[in-house]
Amino acid sequence: MSRPTIPSDFVSRAVRTGADAGVDLQPALDAARISRAVLAHPHARLTPAQVSRFTQMAWQITDDELFGLAPGPVPRGMFRVMCLTLIHCPDLARALSRMVEVNRVVRSLPQLSLTPGDTTTYLDVALPEVVDEKTRVTVDFLLMLLHRFAAWLV
Repeated sequence: MSRPTIPSDFVSRAVRTGADAGVDLQPALDAARISRAVLAHPHARLTPAQVSRFTQMAWQITDDELFGLAPGPVPRGMFRVMCLTLIHCPDLARALSRMVEVNRVVRSLPQLSLTPGDTTTYLDVALPEVVDEKTRVTVDFLLMLLHRFAAWLV
């Protein structure tokens, strides 16, 4: 069985979008041992450890859990608070419902809504009328977090 990897495109877009906003994420790339040459290759893959290290360093550089890409800052520790709020939910349905509630408090995050069903539940991410590259990177990162977090909760 092959080890899981993550498309380098996510990190590449985060670095490019950060640079457009005046944020230099090169130290995060260095800490994660991700070269610009790898990011230039459209089909390159990164390990989860590399992306985690990049993310942690980007948080330190920007003092923001969404790297300064969201409409407003997401204070460091917000994800931890969310984890502590959800960890004692008895099942995934209630955890996702509470996640939507917590998300409403953080106005700089894209808003979430949950539509439960008998066999399928939908977790929707609200997008602004104009979706730019910053929004795409933010939503991609949020979806990765939500997916990984839901798997961890289960």
